[in-house]
Amino acid sequence: MTPMLNSAMSVSPVWPLRIEPVTNLGWHIMRLQQRLLAAEMFGTFWLVLGGCGSAILAAKFPGTGIGFVGVAFAFGLTLS
Repeated sequence: MTPMLNSAMSVSPVWPLRIEPVTNLGWHIMRLQQRLLAAEMFGTFWLVLGGCGSAILAAKFPGTGIGFVGVAFAFGLTLS
């Protein structure tokens, strides 16, 4: 049964919910971009240090160096 409402009573609607927009969304996006850029810079640094450093080590000492397999392992481990 539906309750009877007189004109003095008011019912607040439950649906649709009113969602307030985020006013500082630009700040959050900028912060996210900074974190992504820092992660990209760290990954590039690590790849150059580990991978290219091992290639230079292999070229500098051909007889006692790590060779092609060592360079391949260094790049593979750096990426994983």
